[in-house]
Amino acid sequence: MLLQQPDAIAVVASLGLGGLSGLPLPFSVPLAYGAMVASQTRGLDIIGLLHNCTAQQTAAAPPDNVDADLPMDALCAGYEAHHWESTSNCLHACGMLWAFGVLALMLLRQKRWPMLALVPPCWYLFAWTGHFVYQADVPAVFTYGTTLRGWSLGEWCSVKAFAAGRTVSAREDLLLTFACAVATYLGHRASASLCTRSHEKPD
Repeated sequence: MLLQQPDAIAVVASLGLGGLSGLPLPFSVPLAYGAMVASQTRGLDIIGLLHNCTAQQTAAAPPDNVDADLPMDALCAGYEAHHWESTSNCLHACGMLWAFGVLALMLLRQKRWPMLALVPPCWYLFAWTGHFVYQADVPAVFTYGTTLRGWSLGEWCSVKAFAAGRTVSAREDLLLTFACAVATYLGHRASASLCTRSHEKPD
């Protein structure tokens, strides 16, 4: 198996995604949305590459407990059942924190409204990394997100689980989420700093 040190891989992935968000928007936005499109169109291939053909075939069967037409209670129950791996859940939580952080920054500094474009990649790329790498399955949003109603209810289920402490609750998971969040911030700052220095004119 490719994955032997899940916590370290999660932290490194967070560092890389943070670095992506630190690039200038004309670069980060196309790269981030390109990664999202690749995840949606080639997700099964990614699972096969990271794991094996058996995992790829298993993931090809869409889950029936997160259907877009389900009532909210059933969809929320299905959502939480679909998120069973702790390291993956830590990445979900880190992505949510990063997305909420970007929104907070935009509200505090209104000149940063263009950063709104980074909220969906921040929200989803962390979570989808968790699904592909740790759960070896396709994200639930690929099923419930096929309709506006399903998407909005499903995302409400994700926020509700996060706020209630069901996404991450164990001490070691909270610590890993914190480590991923710090790595994301450091990656963002390092990338932004390098880009700033590259544009500075020499004296």
